Amino acid sequence: MLFLIFLLLIIAIAGLVWGIKALRVPSRSKRAAAVSSPSRYNIYEFDIAGEYYYLNQIMTLAIPNSDYDLTKYELLEYNLTDVIYRYEFPEYPAGIVPEPDNPKSPDALKVMVRDMCVGYIRGIDNKKCRNVLSGALGTLVSCSIRVKGGEYKKLYNKADWNDNPDYMLITDKEDIQAFVRITVEPADPSQVANHVLTIVDIKL
Repeated sequence: MLFLIFLLLIIAIAGLVWGIKALRVPSRSKRAAAVSSPSRYNIYEFDIAGEYYYLNQIMTLAIPNSDYDLTKYELLEYNLTDVIYRYEFPEYPAGIVPEPDNPKSPDALKVMVRDMCVGYIRGIDNKKCRNVLSGALGTLVSCSIRVKGGEYKKLYNKADWNDNPDYMLITDKEDIQAFVRITVEPADPSQVANHVLTIVDIKL
């Protein structure tokens, strides 16, 4: 009797574990469908001007990258040969706010993140950005900020041939660059592009 109870308990625990795994990991067919499903959205990207004057605000969005502290030999061990920035910047929701009393231009568009100004849409892009925001190209879905740059390190292969690598670790710094990404769902699915759209792609 005790053996039967023990056996039933083992079966119940096994079923519970299987159920948890099933919830966490979708079936291969579902994962494949998710990967292969075409996007319904277009993403329009605009450069943010004046980042230099708002670096303090932008750096509050930064998260330290633990990989930056790895040594040359640890980077080789983990095969981390791409550029590794000291800070990572997750995408944050952003707002684009007209600033008609701006002394430089009444058409100025201010970019706000966490109630902070982090820069402006470039003046030459204002009309195209307003066109996207107006809904003329489809329904607005989201607006976010993307940041890259800053201090970085990279393994550089000094060897001429990949079969005899000779790596050196270099550190350098890039200017901080920020971009606004506006996601739009076009009314006509045939208008969906398969790449991030820039001002060159936007027709007025």
